[in-house]
Amino acid sequence: QNIVPNMSSFIVTVGSYETPIYGFQGDIRKKGEDDYALSFRELFAHSSHLGCIKAVAASGKWLASSSTDETVKVYDARRRTEFGTMMQGEGLANCLEFFGKTHLFVGLENGNIVIYDTNEWESQKTMKGHTARVNSIAVHPSGLLALSTSKDRTMRLWALKKGVCSHTEKLGFEADKVIWSPKGEQYAVLNNTKVHIFNKDGTDLRVIEEKQKILSIHYILENFLATGGEGRVVNIYDVSTGNILFTLKGFQNRIKAICSVPKAPLLPADVPKDIKENISELPYIFTISSDECLRVWDLDYSSEKPIIQKALRARPTSMTVSLISRVSDEEIDKLMDNHKQKQHQKVKAHIKTHSDESSGEEDADEEADETKEEVKKVEEQKPMFRGRERVIVEEEKPAGQGKKNKKKAKKAAAASSSADTAPSPKKSEAQSPEKSPKVEKKPAKDQRKPDPQQKKRPRPSGASGEKPSKVPKHK
Repeated sequence: QNIVPNMSSFIVTVGSYETPIYGFQGDIRKKGEDDYALSFRELFAHSSHLGCIKAVAASGKWLASSSTDETVKVYDARRRTEFGTMMQGEGLANCLEFFGKTHLFVGLENGNIVIYDTNEWESQKTMKGHTARVNSIAVHPSGLLALSTSKDRTMRLWALKKGVCSHTEKLGFEADKVIWSPKGEQYAVLNNTKVHIFNKDGTDLRVIEEKQKILSIHYILENFLATGGEGRVVNIYDVSTGNILFTLKGFQNRIKAICSVPKAPLLPADVPKDIKENISELPYIFTISSDECLRVWDLDYSSEKPIIQKALRARPTSMTVSLISRVSDEEIDKLMDNHKQKQHQKVKAHIKTHSDESSGEEDADEEADETKEEVKKVEEQKPMFRGRERVIVEEEKPAGQGKKNKKKAKKAAAASSSADTAPSPKKSEAQSPEKSPKVEKKPAKDQRKPDPQQKKRPRPSGASGEKPSKVPKHK
């Protein structure tokens, strides 16, 4: 039942006309099996720009804001400190878009798009193509493509590997905003009172039209699109049918921005469906409006009244949400292990009985194979071992290191010096008694040939009448 960790946190950042940037931290705590509680508190209020805030964007610990003072400032949201200032005097940054935690896209008033690397915070690429200000940038979830809309009434498709424009679409109208769906299967383009929805291949999917001007659009799920603006209501559409599923009311002025965050941190795609069934798919929805109020909505609870309402003390212009804690890999592993254990409880008993029956036969076969291999190894090693043993024994016998062998060697040397006939076959051994004799492998007894000169060799006589020393015979 413990499917989701007890707490996940996120930060909501709001920019305003009066230059302050407000930050709120939300903590989602699990109360029961299908019940969650949201705590919401103000984290910071910081004024660093000299003009009103045009756009804000956040990803992980990084927070970026652009202003009419033609600067882009970067903050560390975790430490709540200002990190640095970029693009001084390079023109007004009209829109900001993070891709993951690695890159920041900045759309300028002169039509250029600058890509920054968040590791070094240096400009990596400047993509040129638009002839007027860039209104919106949307990076595909894969990170390979990006869409941008401009005041020049065109929408451009960018290949991010090379940083070049691969296609230009003449819309015939000025698109205020473009966004991708969470999975990247479709994208929506906002123009005044209409929202044009396209498939990822560019084919028309649907057009949503309202009576009053739409100022903000946001995908809360893959097929659920939220719109808000001058009508003072937020409509949530089912894109596949075009029907309105929910309507959020109670606003006293126009809606400026819509964001959402899942009630539980996003789980990987390989988590089984029966686990995800216990998690509500409808996220928390955040709205800011010109009545200087931030509202939090829970569609599982009510669509007519917000669950949290915060006064901003300034007129808001833009908003962004970023998760700062998610499900860890260890928790995911535990989740998968528990699910597998529940699924295989009955299967394990069957596997155990089957393995007990087949283990005896498999063990016998394995033992027979091992015995055969051992016998084969012994048979292969026996003749090699015997041959080595025979050579070692023959090397030890003629070594001549003992006292008896030395005396015999001296007598043989004296006898060979006084002899006039053929020398002994071991003359080389007698001439150098101090050196170890040369070792030669002897043939077997049955293969040995008799020496014809051994019988004819005369016995030498001693110098002082002593018995002559015996010549060592072949052993």
